[in-house]
Amino acid sequence: MTFLRLLLLALCCFTLSAQAQTATPPSIGDGSSGNPYQIATLNNLYWLSQTSTVWDKHFIQTADIDASATKQWDDGDGGDPEGFLPIGNFSTTFTGSYDGQGFMIDSLTINRPTTSGIGFFAATSAASISNLYLKHVSITGNMFVGALVGNNASSTLEDCFSSGSVTGNQDVGGLVGYNRYASTIDKGFSSCTVSSTIKRVGGLVGYNSTSTITYSASKGFVTGVEDVGGLVGANWESTIRESYSLSNVSGSEDVGGLAGYNNGTIQFCWSAGEVSGTTNVGGLVGRSENLILNNNFWDMETSNQLTSSNGGTGKTTAEMKTDIDYLIDGWPEYMLQFDYQINFGYPFIYGLPYESDEMSIPANYTDAMDFDNNGVTVQFQTGNPNTTPLNLSIQQTDTEPGIVGSLPGLVENLSPRYWTANLQHGSVNGTYDITFDISGIPGISSCSDLYVLKRADGNSPWIDVETLGGVLEFSKCPDSLIVRGLTSFSDFVIGGGSDNPLPVELATFTGKIMPGGIALNWKTFTETDNLGFVVLRNGNPVASYASHARLKGQGTSLQETIYSFLDKSVHPENTYTYQLQSVDYSGQTHNYNQTVTLTLQQPQAYELSQNYPNPFNPTTTIRFVMKEAGKATLMVFDMLGRKVFEKTLQAEKGEHTLTFNGDHLTSGMYFYRLTTENFSKTMKMMLLK
Repeated sequence: MTFLRLLLLALCCFTLSAQAQTATPPSIGDGSSGNPYQIATLNNLYWLSQTSTVWDKHFIQTADIDASATKQWDDGDGGDPEGFLPIGNFSTTFTGSYDGQGFMIDSLTINRPTTSGIGFFAATSAASISNLYLKHVSITGNMFVGALVGNNASSTLEDCFSSGSVTGNQDVGGLVGYNRYASTIDKGFSSCTVSSTIKRVGGLVGYNSTSTITYSASKGFVTGVEDVGGLVGANWESTIRESYSLSNVSGSEDVGGLAGYNNGTIQFCWSAGEVSGTTNVGGLVGRSENLILNNNFWDMETSNQLTSSNGGTGKTTAEMKTDIDYLIDGWPEYMLQFDYQINFGYPFIYGLPYESDEMSIPANYTDAMDFDNNGVTVQFQTGNPNTTPLNLSIQQTDTEPGIVGSLPGLVENLSPRYWTANLQHGSVNGTYDITFDISGIPGISSCSDLYVLKRADGNSPWIDVETLGGVLEFSKCPDSLIVRGLTSFSDFVIGGGSDNPLPVELATFTGKIMPGGIALNWKTFTETDNLGFVVLRNGNPVASYASHARLKGQGTSLQETIYSFLDKSVHPENTYTYQLQSVDYSGQTHNYNQTVTLTLQQPQAYELSQNYPNPFNPTTTIRFVMKEAGKATLMVFDMLGRKVFEKTLQAEKGEHTLTFNGDHLTSGMYFYRLTTENFSKTMKMMLLK
């Protein structure tokens, strides 16, 4: 082949590559604060990265952007594809604003291992970046490397998240490489795998210098050599507050679960990832100088650092997951939440993403979305016609849900598995299909005798989805059930008719004192003709399968089954002994020898607890304790001090729970106050619709 033909072929290939990278200016906006440029496509992003004259302007993102094509983008220099060219550089920094509006940029690739200042933004100065999720990034650079910003100077980042991988040599972070000159990061989160070959590498920020990080977290893998931290590699004359790390961290020198090296202020923070290194290794901080460390904690067990940390207090895993008092001082109460099904049971910060049970469904998206950890698939039939994506969380609970009123139609019982689907953002304007994994649910013998039920919340009755317009499909039963044509999300459960008696060899029988009563739990290995259970308290029946659906038996089953019952009619200073009976289809009663004995202690003081869940929509439970019997009044006020709810009751000594329904209220902060003759306390709660 002649040189001329080779040259023509090279020019042709370069032209094809350039055609894939079309710089398309936004069709809406002029870059002013009142009329920002609207970024909606990958071509818009390419235009922004190539046009330095607009780096002082204002931008908003108006759609999710698939950036997977950047993996093949080539600068035409004959080497490996370099991917996306970062916005801004050291000579002309980005000084404008970029509001992602909750949209994501998916699969952004930057492969520039010899270049410093690498990220979606290379370098910023007095900029503002907010509400942006960089998902599945692949970022490689030299120094000052981060998924969002390489070199962040005098700028503000808020509600920005990243996932994927970030690699560099020095000052490398999952979100920001170098955060300096009075910059602030508020509500930042990264689950990136982050690695550095030299020093200052962190799950969120590599080097935090004279800047502030608040309400932020990391949950990935961080590896490096020196100054290696789960959240921040090195914290120099800077402040980190109300933040945490679940990142696993490994390095050589100055290695910490939260920060590798600290010469600043760290307050109200904690870490729980595995930490390993050689010199100056700590569960919370590896090495500190001129430190200010207040109210900070690390998990001694998961970190494998039982005593080692340059600052902070070590706690057991159980203490980290159950003792909210160790962190609550200094945190706004609505920001710090506990839920054993979220964040591995550790406290979490409201507003940060948790990928295990929440997904973003783009507008007009019709592909199936698999919530793998929760046994559910959601697929819109024609695409949800919204301008913004839906953020949908789904949680599976492996126990039988409660029943309000009676079950509909021919439904006789409920499966010991139900799902809670909540919209975190957006609304449903179309119809969707939902598939439930029913494999492993005991007692299913006839698919045609199964039902899918739906309820608005835990205080509402179950309704057959077919009466709501849904169409039930059995083509994949007994592995799964499909409901087509639904228009809203809430609670779902599988119901059984006469041929499916959902929940006897008794394996375990245990009890525990809980808020609101005594919780009993038992498990059977096998059951034969089991109609159901009767619970005896001090020799007398207190609950039966005839009145409590969750006590109904499995009939004949070779699978393990778990049962539970909450006895609410108990009082302090009393001792209770519980025993079980089972009744078979012939009516014969069988007694079991296992017993559970518990004593309720006299309450030592009045108490008003944080409502749960919080934030809530629209119902939440408020728990309080009466030191002695008497009149108790619970009131709820809005932010202007207007009373929106009041209930007075004659309360017995001990624990009480009350359900508050905010369905008639607007979203916002509310105050609830408990008043008795000798006690008064007010707390906050957040209603989010």
